[in-house]
Order: sequence, then C-alpha cells, then structure tokens
Amino acid sequence: MLGKKLGLLGVMIIGSSLAFTACGGSDDGDSNASGGSGGSGANGGSGGTGGGTGGTGGAVEDGTCADGATCTLPPEAPASPTAPSGDAVTFAVSKIYLGDTTRDGTPDSKAWQQFGYNLDGIVSTKNGSNHCTPQMGANPSLVKTDGPGGVDNAFGANLLSIILGVAPTAGDDINQSVLDGDFTIMIHNEALGSEPNQGPIKAALYGGAKLEGGPKFDGSDMWPVTPELLNNGDINSPKVTFDTAFVTDGTWVSGSNATVTLNISIQGFSLNLVITNAVITADISDQSNITGGVIAGVLDTEGLIEELRKVAGALDSSLCSGSTFDSIATQIKAASDLMKDGTNGPGQTCDGISIGLGFDAKPVQLGPVADPSTPGEDPCAM
Repeated sequence: MLGKKLGLLGVMIIGSSLAFTACGGSDDGDSNASGGSGGSGANGGSGGTGGGTGGTGGAVEDGTCADGATCTLPPEAPASPTAPSGDAVTFAVSKIYLGDTTRDGTPDSKAWQQFGYNLDGIVSTKNGSNHCTPQMGANPSLVKTDGPGGVDNAFGANLLSIILGVAPTAGDDINQSVLDGDFTIMIHNEALGSEPNQGPIKAALYGGAKLEGGPKFDGSDMWPVTPELLNNGDINSPKVTFDTAFVTDGTWVSGSNATVTLNISIQGFSLNLVITNAVITADISDQSNITGGVIAGVLDTEGLIEELRKVAGALDSSLCSGSTFDSIATQIKAASDLMKDGTNGPGQTCDGISIGLGFDAKPVQLGPVADPSTPGEDPCAM
C-alpha cells in the first residue's frame, strides 16, 4: 500500500511541476545556438552508483553568456516586427514532454537537454568555480553539469529518473489526463497574424479546468477556465499577462519574465507553486499544430518540498514527517542547481531547481469560468 502511495506521490511531483506552469521572458541570444562550454578542469574520478561523489580535477571559472560563451537562449525579438493584425487566438497544451523521451517519443536519458534554456547565464561544468554550493549530500558533478549551451534543467537531469522509478508511466498518465480534458494550459493572444515576425503581442495565461467529454483539438473546444488564475474571477482580467510577447521567424516567445503563483488541483490534491524567471517558446508556423514548445523556469526547492509534504500527508498522515518523506526531501534538495531567483554564483548554497518541459499545442477557445476548487486543509499542520 505504501508503495502505491509513493508511486502516486511521484506522479504528483511531476504534475505539480507542470500543470499550469508558465511565465515569460526573453533573453538575448541565438535560438539556434548549440551547446558549447566554457573551460573545463582536469577530469576526476567518477562516483559510485547511487551516491558517492566523484573526485574532481582543478576548479575553473566556467564560461558565461556575457563573456561570449555559446549559450542556448530564447530567441531575440525581431528588429522590425509587423504589428499583429489577426483575430484573437488561443492555444492549449495538447501534449507534454517531461524529458525522458525525445519529441518523436524515443526513450532517451538525455532528452531533457532538448527542453529548457540557459537561465543563469553560465555554461556550467562539473569543475566550475563560479557556481553556487550544492546542497549537502548532492553530487557536485551532476548538479553543476549543464546541458548543451548551458541548458538548465535539473528536474529532467536529476529528479525525473527518481520519479519514474516509482511512477514509470507518469508521462503517459499526465498526457492521458490532458486528452481526457482534466486540465490544460492555455495561452490567449489578443491578436495574432500569420506573419513570421510580429510584435508586440498582448497575451495571457489561462488554466484549463475540466472539459467534459475531452477535447477535439480542432479549434471548436470551449475549454472552461480555472478562476484561480483570474483577478476576482474575471475572465477579462488574467493574473499572468505577457504584454511584450512576440513572434520571430515563426517562433512565439512570451517576452518579459514574470513570477506566477499557482494553485493547482490534480487528482483531488491541491498544490501552490511559485515558478520564477520562466520563459515559454513554441513554433507557431502552423497555427493548427503548435510544436517545439518549451517551458523553462525555476522552482524554490523548499517551497516544492513543503507543497509535496502536504500531498504526501494527504496520501498518508505518517508521511508528514519521518524517514520516508525525509528521504524524498533529501533527493529533491540534492537536485538544487542554482538560486531560487534564477541567479548563480559562488558563496551561497543552491536553493532553486531549474525545470524545462516540452509541449505541443492546438487551437481552442476560452470557455466559461469554472467553479473554484475547494481548498483542502493542510494535513501536516501542527
């Protein structure tokens, strides 16, 4: 029974990280930049499986985007964009990629590298000296090593395998929930044309509540909207807006960064998540079939742990404290790879977890505002 509960907790760890995750921001850089790295130190020994920290060579200062390192960054705004002239357009996430498969569905332990951006401005290597100090018990070689071009995605690199160990079908289960109409993420554009370079675009984030019968994804779905992401339940007053979104060479970019506090209800459990320094991009060349989507941002490590503690306590009150949940919390802490404000640098302990997810989307319409979810009591409150 406890194994089943931990398996569901694993699903919830993933679900809490993606159900309505989104914010915006653009950084300077080349969207097509491939991974490179700054200098690297001498190689050290590798750690044993399951825990030992490998030896490292001499510490070096890793390359930074500001100093010319090749960085994987969101696309820049076009120099001469066309003002958006089309009608309002709403996209709903139709499929989510956690990072254990490539976009064509091929299992790949390195697939997480495709989903994310360089968030901290460093192309970090295992011997980097200009990096926050990993949490106690973490393997510095794993925590410090970025993906190509400094892609920051500790969730995919270091947490996902743990989660899939207790919930191996989590990705399929979440995507089935989308197909069943249980939830989605919607991006509403007040006006959007077909030109490859447009801006600025006024856009907003909406959460999709239960859509009875599931979506057709043919543009006719009137997907109900969760009130939690609206001011006073007003569909015309979303809490998360992107006033400087743009399209460059057919790629939609959310624009300025924002911080989003989300109240998410999944499978009867409610979680509050704060995702900072987030950015959303997607290929909208074919607006009937949005592909290549990326959601990248930062989770506050302690905040994630406390929210998951509530979920664990709802599954079984014995999981509010004790060695079982402490073990889970330790593994989560060990994945911290940057600061919770998205910065990085020596002299401070890492307290944020970078996350990068992929998605596809289809056109829908904003439906009516759904009833608010009933907040549950904290089962772990003293």
